[in-house]
Amino acid sequence: NLKNKLQTEFLKYETYTSISKEKYQELFEKRIVVYQGFLNLKKEIDDSIIENAVHLEFQDDNPTLFCNVVSKINKASRENPMLISNELAKLSNELYEKSSQVLSDAKVSVAHAEINTFDGEKSNPHAVMEAEEDELRGMIEECGEVYNRWFELLELDVSRIRNILDVTNDFLGKKH
Repeated sequence: NLKNKLQTEFLKYETYTSISKEKYQELFEKRIVVYQGFLNLKKEIDDSIIENAVHLEFQDDNPTLFCNVVSKINKASRENPMLISNELAKLSNELYEKSSQVLSDAKVSVAHAEINTFDGEKSNPHAVMEAEEDELRGMIEECGEVYNRWFELLELDVSRIRNILDVTNDFLGKKH
């Protein structure tokens, strides 16, 4: 009877361990896909900076490019928050909160500009655009540091994933 109980408990443990390993492997594979998406986004951003180098040099006060990049990071990091590291999730939330406040302020400024420049038929589009850009220029000041830390942490997380893959490859590649 004791032997049967022990065997039953051992089988339960083996089953649980097997399921846990499978689940871990499944989640790890999903994490790799998410981080691959982040790396593709980083490549897209890097390429965009090179493509827009002249624009950035001569119109460095135009916040559009940076705002678009931050929005892309926010979107990508909010799609799978359970599959990214805790540190990157926290930083992503901080970036989202700060950028959301800037975007919200810009919308309010646009509404005020539309009301204040309304001349009976329509508002002054130049004044509205300028009001929005004035607020959006704050995006770099509010989010620049978090943006830089986000990419530093992304590289650290990717490095950890690579290390796990290297160790696994070394372990599986050795013949006993």
